Amino acid sequence: MVGGIDEVEAPFESDLPEEGKLLTSSGECPHGTFVMKHLCSTCQNNADALAFSKERNARGKRFHTNKNSVIFGSPNFSTQGNLCVSSFAKIVTCTVNTGHCVTLGNRCKSEHSVQNGHLYFNDIEC
Repeated sequence: MVGGIDEVEAPFESDLPEEGKLLTSSGECPHGTFVMKHLCSTCQNNADALAFSKERNARGKRFHTNKNSVIFGSPNFSTQGNLCVSSFAKIVTCTVNTGHCVTLGNRCKSEHSVQNGHLYFNDIEC
């Protein structure tokens, strides 16, 4: 444990910080798992989002999905109970096996669990 945050093995080498560990903690907003799966701070377009989704799948079975919601940039996050809420973000959904991404909107609100990072994709509002 480092500073009250549990150390866990990173899912693959390119995610490793300098010390060789990925830090995550239940109750964080945004949650580390959500960040790894859905938040693309460098995405500029749908091609970037598709590449991000393919990278997610390359991390292994635990992270693999055919359909991925990708939040662009660095939206504002706030904690509301057991939820971490982001607002005013561009969100696209990519289907990896077809290589197709659809923009849901440019000023969307999303919610994910502060306990495990699960994105409630059915509750995205744009």
